Amino acid sequence: MFKFAAQTRLMMNKILLSLLAILALNTFTACNKYEDGPMLSFRSRTSRVANDWAVKTVYVNGKNDASNAELGSTYSFAKDGRFTYNSTTTGSWRLINSDEVIYLEFDKDSSTAEYTITKLKEKELWMHYYNISNDKVQLRME
Repeated sequence: MFKFAAQTRLMMNKILLSLLAILALNTFTACNKYEDGPMLSFRSRTSRVANDWAVKTVYVNGKNDASNAELGSTYSFAKDGRFTYNSTTTGSWRLINSDEVIYLEFDKDSSTAEYTITKLKEKELWMHYYNISNDKVQLRME
């Protein structure tokens, strides 16, 4: 009888451990806010965006475009909601649509732009927009 109780307890522990593993996996998967990651971050989205970024790679409709004018551009996002583009253009920024979009408002002419974030890490930001020709332009920045 004692052996049966020990085996039952062992089986119950395995079941409980399996359920906890499934729950943990489900929780981490639910934390994946952006299409390309990260799965989990301990820094807020705003603090990850607030950084100096340089466009390293540009994809247009999924194809690398090494001659794109955006290549080498710089974005500097400050925590106070201000930004600078290529050291000359300034404005304000904020995250919208459940922190999935960076919304920019330019100081000079009050025009706006929206970039959809697909990856947001401390040292890596991927975002895209659609140009006037309706091409998807993805900027990969470090």
